[in-house]
Amino acid sequence: MMWFKSCPRCETGDLVLERDSYGWAFQCLHCGFMKDVPKPEHAKSILESLDRSRRPAAVA
Repeated sequence: MMWFKSCPRCETGDLVLERDSYGWAFQCLHCGFMKDVPKPEHAKSILESLDRSRRPAAVA
């Protein structure tokens, strides 16, 4: 699965969900950012939490 322009590090990179001998992880195709994912079913919630951490805080 691929998410376009979703990398929390470079903000323009495309994330892919991949599996290797260590388990599942998100990887940015542009900058190499990696984030472990315990189970592929949790990928969407982890991606949403990464997205929330990247948004600027609301100013009151």
